[in-house]
Amino acid sequence: MLMLPESMLTVALPLWVATQMHAPLWLVSAALVVQTTGTVLLQIPVSRRITDVPAAARAGRRGAALFAAAALLFPVAALADHGPAAVATVLALALVLVGGDVLYAAASWGIVYGLAPESSLGQYQGFYNSGFDLSMITGPVLFAWLVDGGVQLGWFGLSALFLLAGLALVPLTARHTAPAAAD
Repeated sequence: MLMLPESMLTVALPLWVATQMHAPLWLVSAALVVQTTGTVLLQIPVSRRITDVPAAARAGRRGAALFAAAALLFPVAALADHGPAAVATVLALALVLVGGDVLYAAASWGIVYGLAPESSLGQYQGFYNSGFDLSMITGPVLFAWLVDGGVQLGWFGLSALFLLAGLALVPLTARHTAPAAAD
């Protein structure tokens, strides 16, 4: 679920700008540059702060909240569909996704490596990567439907799902790390 935002910037945003906004298509390129530059500059400093599974779960929760905010920016972009407001909305969307991506990427690897027994690390990574593959299959279909259907309520539903997935990270990882803390 929390891997879907990968397609949000590369599928949903171009479709949204091309079909739902009266804004130049170069905005998509600008958003990709902002996202790429932000990720390059922030990934290592943010990752250094995530030193254990509980910290990773908290970072993942914050990343999910940012993904939820990004989903809500699509209906906002429908209101600010041209001029400086459109540019500001699209760039804000890119910045919010940078924060979410950086936090969630660091968190996901912290959780995968932190929870996996050393003898099963490859299996955990394989399972984790299957979620990425599934999101790359379902994400474009979901976002094309949300953009083409013009269903604003769908973006609110997606935002709620991101929040729920993020909130689930802390209790799910706490349950798995509690026995290790008792030792």
